[in-house]
This record gives sequence, C-alpha cells and structure tokens, in this order.
Amino acid sequence: MVDYGCPDGTASWLNAAHPEVRVVRVDDDPGFNASRARNKGAEQARGEILFFVDADIILLSDLGAWIKEKAEASNYYLAWPNISNVEGTAIIYKSDFFKVGGYDEAYTGWGGEDRDLYQYLDKYLVARNRFPSELVEPLAHSDADRLKYSATDSRLAQVFINRLYRAVKHDLYNITGMQLNIDTRTSLYNEIVKTALSYFEKKQPDRLIVKIPDIKAVNHSSYFNRNLVYRFRMPNQG
Repeated sequence: MVDYGCPDGTASWLNAAHPEVRVVRVDDDPGFNASRARNKGAEQARGEILFFVDADIILLSDLGAWIKEKAEASNYYLAWPNISNVEGTAIIYKSDFFKVGGYDEAYTGWGGEDRDLYQYLDKYLVARNRFPSELVEPLAHSDADRLKYSATDSRLAQVFINRLYRAVKHDLYNITGMQLNIDTRTSLYNEIVKTALSYFEKKQPDRLIVKIPDIKAVNHSSYFNRNLVYRFRMPNQG
C-alpha cells in the first residue's frame, strides 16, 4: 500500500490493524501524483504480478485467486464489461510494466496516466485482456474530490488536458521513434496545462504548436524544422 502523504493516518491505521501489509510512504510532495505513487509501489513489489487498485475501489470477491489462475505474462488485464471509474484498476506483469517505463509521472492531478500506460503497452505488443468487472465496485465520490490536486476544478478541462498531452506525446513518439525524457515531458505537460486553461477561460489561443525535435536528413547536411499544430474545439462544436 502506498501512503502518499495521506492526511487521514492511513499508514498508522494499517500498521496497527494489519501489520502484515507493507506500506510505502511518500511524504515529500504536498500535492498528489498518482503515477509516482503507483511507480513507487511497483518498485517495492516482491511478486512478479502487479495489481493496481485505487482507494475508491472495493474488491467484491477473491480477485487474488482469479489472478493466480488466469493471469499470464505478455498480457495485461482491465475490468470487463467496462464500468465507470474502474479504468485505473489493472493487472500487469512486473516485467511488462517496467518494459514500457511504468506510469508517466509528468501527469499531475486527476486522470490520464492509466490510459497513457495502456497505449504504450499496446505499442509494445503486450496483449490487452480482461478480468470480470463484477469482482470490483467503485465508490461514488464527487468531482471536487477527484480534482482536488488538479490545476483546474473543471472535469472537462482536465480531460482535455490529459487527452491533448497524450496525443502530442504519442505523436512525437510515432514520428521520431524516441521516448521523451521526464524533464521534457513535464515541460510539455505544463505548457499544455497553461495553454488549455487559457483556452477554456478566454477561447484563445485556439491551438498548440509543438516543435518536433530536429532530425538530420538522410544523405544531407541540413536539418528540417518541423512542427505539429493542434487546433482546439470544444466537444460540442462541429
């Protein structure tokens, strides 16, 4: 269990009530970074299979027995049929998880990091598979709780930010064949947050221009300067 500076004393309660549970403490961040929390937990995990489950998910049956019997390497498992708010619940072999670099810690606030990870697992040919969704149940809570550590209190704006960042990052990967380092990703994410929030507030700028890293042309000494341009539109616009 990862205690990411929880103000409710979760780690202390677990140590007293369930001393057999190992607790990973993160106390150097006043905010919340789900990717970092999950990566920290994965680094400390002793088993070969990782099961990511958030605090707002109830396990309704012996999912551990299902994992032991059904989970296979080079596969990852998501709940199916899909139900709302369980997208972050995932079963992944540790070797496959670290092969793609784990969760992207450039994401801050709510959402986005789970679908980003699944997209990279798909790229690396880790097969997407299913576990029965009746084994889990989400706890209802407000968007205010979800967005407490986000740059915006608008769920629509946060989804916009997450989707735009994921699109830009994967487009750059598809063009260059290179993964961006964490400093570059963080800078890109912050720029997207700034631009997207301005768009939601002022409707400008209505686009994001991203420079593609310079590549040396084959058999030429010159360099190409290339950009990606993303024009924005609200979901209800044509």
